[in-house]
Amino acid sequence: MRRFDRRCRVRLARPRPSPQSKLGAFVGQLLPNGLEVEHLRVRFEVKLSLASTPNVATVTISNLAPASRAMVTELPQVMSLEAGHAGYLRRLFAGDVFYGASKPMGADYETTIQAHEGGRAFAFATLNQAFASGTTAITALQAAAAAMGLSVPRRVALRPELARQFTNGITLAGKASDQLSLLLEPFGLGWSVQDGELQILDEAGVAPGEAIRIDQAAGMIGSPDVAPPSKPGKKPTITVRCLLLPEAKPGGLVDIVSRTVTGLHRLRDITHTGDTHGEDWTTAMEVTAL
Repeated sequence: MRRFDRRCRVRLARPRPSPQSKLGAFVGQLLPNGLEVEHLRVRFEVKLSLASTPNVATVTISNLAPASRAMVTELPQVMSLEAGHAGYLRRLFAGDVFYGASKPMGADYETTIQAHEGGRAFAFATLNQAFASGTTAITALQAAAAAMGLSVPRRVALRPELARQFTNGITLAGKASDQLSLLLEPFGLGWSVQDGELQILDEAGVAPGEAIRIDQAAGMIGSPDVAPPSKPGKKPTITVRCLLLPEAKPGGLVDIVSRTVTGLHRLRDITHTGDTHGEDWTTAMEVTAL
């Protein structure tokens, strides 16, 4: 595979403070007026999942200038990562830096940055609010999401079961992320943050959007691996690898065409791995059949 036209852009910037949450209005947002790295060697691993814990990225940059290495250690910072090929970059990740450090490697320096998507909101956003009798579940959900700087998707807000009222009211106190889980669990719904937006799905639900076709022509590497179900009655887990595919998002759909596996599948866990000067430039996806 050709490496000469690979492109990767890393941006670092201070988050803008938000008067409402004090956390910074930066979830999923690209910020100007910061450090931008595009022509150095960059290695990355981005792990995305449907879990209600932050997606995480680890980025290693070779030979940053001294002033840039110093900037990495000044928290809070928000980092975005884009990757692709010449003339076509797509965002893989944007989130809060929780670790940044540099170390000498021979005559060079390597700077490693680790970040969580919406990490400070997960860690520090709180909600302490009492809701009166007759309050609907969606009203409480919207309050918990807003505390994290997020919005409940319209198609979720219109779900009829979320119009259910709390007969005796409800008090939400503690981390906003915990309150979201508490409110959604009775309805069989789970949540995650994907590409800066709140995603709420049931166990078999899929996110809006067209299915991504995965076949040899689209860059599939080898054949999909099929693992036995983790529990009786569960569907087998299928792992498929392809050339870097920034469009793949947990909860989305892929249409797999191969000798062993075909048809529509739901994306669960995704790992993007890349090295602008090495062999890695791939996406590994765990999927389940619909």
